[in-house]
Parts: sequence; C-alpha cells; structure tokens
Amino acid sequence: MAKTFYYFGYGSNLFKQRLHLASPSAVFVSPAKLENYKLRFGKTSKRWEGAVATVIETPGDHVWGAVWKIDQKHRQTLDEQEEVLSGWYRPIEVDVTAAKDGSTVKCISYQLTTLYGPLDSPDAPPPDKPSPHYKDVIVRGAAESALPKDYIEKLKSIKDNGFCGTIDLYDLVVKGQTGS
Repeated sequence: MAKTFYYFGYGSNLFKQRLHLASPSAVFVSPAKLENYKLRFGKTSKRWEGAVATVIETPGDHVWGAVWKIDQKHRQTLDEQEEVLSGWYRPIEVDVTAAKDGSTVKCISYQLTTLYGPLDSPDAPPPDKPSPHYKDVIVRGAAESALPKDYIEKLKSIKDNGFCGTIDLYDLVVKGQTGS
C-alpha cells in the first residue's frame, strides 16, 4: 500500500488550515482542474449553518480545486471529517489536470450522497445557499491555492443564505480559536 495519496479539495478543504484539522500531513501540490464536473451546493449542514459544496458530473463544465499529498494514516480522519460513515459524502476517484505542469493526477475527492434526490436529476430544485462563513472559507482557500482569478470571482459571486450568527468551526479555521 502506498504511504501517501492525492486528494482534490474544492470546498472548504481548499483552505490549508481547514484541511489540517483532519489531515495535518497534507502538503499542497498544485491548483488543478476537474473536467466535466460543476460545483453545486446542497444539503444543509448544521456545522456550517448552510449548504455545503459538492461536485456533480456535467459534461463541458469544470471545477478548480487544490491537489494535496496526504499521508495514508490520515485517510480515515479525512473520511471522518467528510462524514462518510454517516452517509453525507462518499469518496470518489477523479483525474485532475495540475496547473503547474499539465500532468494528470489521480485523486480521491468527495461527493455528497444526495442533494435532495438523485444527484443527476434534471428536476432537482435550485441549490441551497451556503452560509457567508462557509463561502468565505472557500474563497480564502481558493486565493491561498492560487486558483484562477476569474474562478475566484465566480466563487465570490455565489449568493449566500445571509446567516449572521457565529460558527465555532469558522472561528477555529479562520481565527485559529474556538468560541465558548
């Protein structure tokens, strides 16, 4: 078994400090593009007080994210962070194109198990909105990961749900502290 694996993060795990909560061994490799998928928000998370990100297969679209190299010993903690056992996300294997050198990298990523119904349903209702806090972590991570400026602007333009309370996880990720 390999000692490390590659992970493609496109949501809050674009932000190093967030990813390091579950995977302190994660080392940034490159910005990368996932072809024939699009970013979507669905399923409201109490942890983030709004909808969380996922990728869904959509020919002709793409999602930018970050490739991370992670020690195999943190695979289980990453699965736990993504709530695989409780059925929120499922691991998927994707091929992404690294922006640094154009190489193809086989990565593990995660996809919501449901939005509201089947992920590929053309009749799915409009996506839920992320909290401003969650969106901020994604945008910060996109900038930190050197994603293309036009993609960062696209992320900034996503409408949020207007939640204005506090989120302990946000304080931990962004400020490095938790509220009491």
